[in-house]
Amino acid sequence: MRIIRSSTWPAGLGILLCLAFAPPIAAQSGDLNTRGTPIEELSSIDRERIERMLDDELTEAAAGLQLIEGQTGFDIRTRLIPERRTVVIELGTRAIPTHTGSELEYQQRQISLIALELLRNIIAVDGAEFRYGDKDIFEILPDPVPPPKHQTQETDPQKSTPPKVAIAGSHGLYFNYAQNDWTAQRPFINGMREDFVTPYFARDLATQLTSRGATVHKARTNETHIHAPTGEQWWRIAARYYLESILPEENGIWHSLPNATHATREEDEDMRSRPLYANHVGADYAIHLHTNAADGPGGADVRGTRGYYQTGRTADAAFAKQILCSMKQAIRSVAAYENWEVVETPEPGNYAENRLATMPSAIIELGFHTNADDARALQQTAFRNAAVKGIERGISDHHAGNACTDFRITEIPSFSAPAGTPMDMVVHFEGNPRFPVTLRTRNVSCSQGWSCGSATATYSAEQDSPITRTFACGTGATHTGNFTYVAWLTDASGIKTPEFQYTYSCTIDS
Repeated sequence: MRIIRSSTWPAGLGILLCLAFAPPIAAQSGDLNTRGTPIEELSSIDRERIERMLDDELTEAAAGLQLIEGQTGFDIRTRLIPERRTVVIELGTRAIPTHTGSELEYQQRQISLIALELLRNIIAVDGAEFRYGDKDIFEILPDPVPPPKHQTQETDPQKSTPPKVAIAGSHGLYFNYAQNDWTAQRPFINGMREDFVTPYFARDLATQLTSRGATVHKARTNETHIHAPTGEQWWRIAARYYLESILPEENGIWHSLPNATHATREEDEDMRSRPLYANHVGADYAIHLHTNAADGPGGADVRGTRGYYQTGRTADAAFAKQILCSMKQAIRSVAAYENWEVVETPEPGNYAENRLATMPSAIIELGFHTNADDARALQQTAFRNAAVKGIERGISDHHAGNACTDFRITEIPSFSAPAGTPMDMVVHFEGNPRFPVTLRTRNVSCSQGWSCGSATATYSAEQDSPITRTFACGTGATHTGNFTYVAWLTDASGIKTPEFQYTYSCTIDS
């Protein structure tokens, strides 16, 4: 399958985009798919032209997809829906499979990714929906076990108590009946396999959340003793089998498709077991950790962190958005990842991990394992530390009702004092930093004859803006010194403000 950047679209569309759909300045302040011309501002003629071009590109891309059992092909037709800022992708009745499950979800994810990549920065859309002969797939193939009633709108966790969080690190080894063997659910690519990378993120996220007082339930284990049927360590095994081992009587969680006969039925049960386990333990929130894929030529260029929530659930959308916002701050605070792409607006979708959860639930795609740079980061401790700190911060702040706002210094007024006399450096800031907060300074320019160095000050007690650093210039100076510095703040989550430049002077009494 190919992923096509908008610059490679047909010439007619290129002219159309340049002349008619240059994103307004206000729209460019958003991120990725939220940028661009709103669908409702397109004329019906222009909207139809874009839809036809989308049809052609998606049809070509879908020709490279592996068909699922029961499918014979695709008859793609797209519609841009202004009222919901959504692209509806009709796949046709030939695309109806014999069963729903993880294979279909992966297929839909790849097609929606192409559509949204084509539209990003051009037409503002929130997400994609799929139809099969103008019907939702679950109208045609009802879920064998209807999902439990979603409770987000009716109940709210007790904000005064620490949250209970269910964490699922994706995939793992499962038994495939066509191969008659145990197999991983995702390919080995760019030196990694998603199945065996996400458990480390889940482990570290659990540690972070527990340190903040949360109760954590993991759908997979990080234990290293041997799983007898495979001879592999338990941490490499899918959630379905771990949950069977700890909850043998709760077969509705790990064996939720007892009448299924398709070869990948236990892979589908594994996917379903994660939210069903979250329901079982009464979690306040569920978080599903994955790495992403963009298959085919051009897909290797797609990268960054993204999130998904169940279509129509506003509480889940807010939960996912807060996590992505905090992840962006935490990841970009690490020098090596200061330009890391995070799509702060999560996409709606119909994915079992979220759909079957009765509490606010989010799928977080940490990065693209099909991108070499992302894959490298996904295997590095520095990135994992930053990512899980961001996720923990997002969950904790969301639970406490604290908004995710940019942490930044807004003002450091210039100041002055005679040499040897204490003076105050007053630092005004915005955001919701977690204390202790550390102030650091670095010299930019120093008057001749003066010695200038860096400084560090830590503020342990929580306080509102501003914070003050009191210090004195060196004694014994013979002439006035003028200095330019930059300062930045780092909070307890590792979230760092941009550098802020300020000046001060040390005078000599005449």
